[in-house]
Amino acid sequence: MDRRFEIAAPVLEDKAVILFSQILGAAAARGQQIDEVEKLAVYYALTDESLQTPRQLRDLAVAAVQRLPHDERRLTYDDLFYRGDARNHNFWMGHADAARDLSGLFVRIEG
Repeated sequence: MDRRFEIAAPVLEDKAVILFSQILGAAAARGQQIDEVEKLAVYYALTDESLQTPRQLRDLAVAAVQRLPHDERRLTYDDLFYRGDARNHNFWMGHADAARDLSGLFVRIEG
């Protein structure tokens, strides 16, 4: 009992580091390189209530990278979703101001 401790839930900064490291790791596992991530994709990953744990962020990152063509070096918001996934549209509509401001803008990442 004296060797137990509680790990606090990740804060936004932790989640961002987890997301970027998982994107880079997933890309490396495919022999691919990702240089930039759309800011709207980052915003989604940091604010969506269904993405609270490192495992959920990893699953999101891995699935998004797998959807990319091998020659693509930018990960976009749309890459986070399977084609026809209603979450894409619902989040976009629920965050229209952020979507307008962050869509098409990218964060540069380096591994």
